[in-house]
Amino acid sequence: METTRQITNGSVTTQPPVLTSINSLTVYAATKTETAPILQNVHVTRSEDHLIVTATNRYVAVQAVYDNVEFTDWSEDHSMLIPADILKQAAAVSKANRGLAMVTFAAHEREGYSHNNAYVSVGDTQFTYDQATGSYPPVGKLFPDTEPNGAATLGINPKWLVALSKIVVPEVRPAKDVPWKLEFWSEDGAKPKPMQASMIGNGYDIRVLIQPNVIVR
Repeated sequence: METTRQITNGSVTTQPPVLTSINSLTVYAATKTETAPILQNVHVTRSEDHLIVTATNRYVAVQAVYDNVEFTDWSEDHSMLIPADILKQAAAVSKANRGLAMVTFAAHEREGYSHNNAYVSVGDTQFTYDQATGSYPPVGKLFPDTEPNGAATLGINPKWLVALSKIVVPEVRPAKDVPWKLEFWSEDGAKPKPMQASMIGNGYDIRVLIQPNVIVR
């Protein structure tokens, strides 16, 4: 586990379809009935000019890379935690506005607020909250960077595959039934490793990693 170095002053602004997509990633965040409150957030960070968003429920992890964003006073060694319920509320307002208002994720030290105060804004509507403190697991490091070598036989909990259909790509008019690319790895051609589902499009790269603890050997 790594302690999240939270941003205290900085922001990133993006288009409404990116908010819609980020909100959909929370299908793989922990629910409020689970025992890891910090996993009820998505983890947001910067890599060059890309926005990196990660969510996990300990069994499955999703990581998305978004372009078409603009950072202000946000260095690459800082990150931000956004609660799933805040994203849901913001996405609902954005939908009601027909996706016409710009979206901002920000943290600012302001008089009368705690040091870890943050907010998500959709146009003039702002959802303010205190960022969670603690350690967010570095699940981004789990995504493979080698070529898939296949797996003989494996069983997967079908609910994680069904959840793929709930992820939305950041497009104004996303196509329906966008196909996912499925890749498999194994050790020595026998012991299966995590399965990865990926979808890459114009301005985004979304990957979902189903860990071995939900794979039947």
